[in-house]
Amino acid sequence: MPQAMRVSAIPLVILGVAALLGGCGGTTATPAAAPPTTATRPIDPMLSIAIAGPLMSDQQLSHLANQDAVRPPDLPMSAPIPPIDVVPAGPIPAVAPLPDPAPGACRTCTIARGALTLGALAERLGDPVASACAPALRYSAVWATRMPPDVPLPASARVIEAAGSDGPTCHLRAIAYGAAAPPAPFLASEYARLTRAGFGVTYQVADGLQVLTASRARDGGAITLFARDAGGMTDVRLIVTGAN
Repeated sequence: MPQAMRVSAIPLVILGVAALLGGCGGTTATPAAAPPTTATRPIDPMLSIAIAGPLMSDQQLSHLANQDAVRPPDLPMSAPIPPIDVVPAGPIPAVAPLPDPAPGACRTCTIARGALTLGALAERLGDPVASACAPALRYSAVWATRMPPDVPLPASARVIEAAGSDGPTCHLRAIAYGAAAPPAPFLASEYARLTRAGFGVTYQVADGLQVLTASRARDGGAITLFARDAGGMTDVRLIVTGAN
């Protein structure tokens, strides 16, 4: 190549590089504008309470916690929602032991095992007042405080659930509670208490379920108490009709 052509090619190269650098040094592209935000949906207050609230626990199963643990827990077990104290705690009074169970099949035991709710238990019990009033049951812990004056809940009771209904011909209480005592002394105390209140009481047992069936002629009151062992405590279902 002639010398003159090599010299003239150098400015062309320089101009090409300058053009490339000029393209790189242009104005920066403006980023796309963010899409407009949508309006915030209002938060349901009940949903917020449910999410932020403490977890519920089954008081009847608390005694089973950590029974298969390799080592004991670091802290004592505690329930986020404490049981409802209707009456103050107190010792079980010393009374005579329970009589021998009445002979024959325990029909009420079979009914209790097939009833999943207090309402179903009251309706299937066979008491005409309970069967008629069961559809009107309303659930509230306050019903546990409206027991007949001479047979209130025992001092060891810790209410789990309560329901009731009142009307001209309808007085029904259905209560589930735990008693802080083993079944034997607890049932013996309840047997003696119902007897002192003028009830005739029958005691029956079937497949781990113990039942006190009580009736009183003067006011037509009837009480059926179902009890089972719950790890040294007593799990109770109580149906009360007529007595007021």
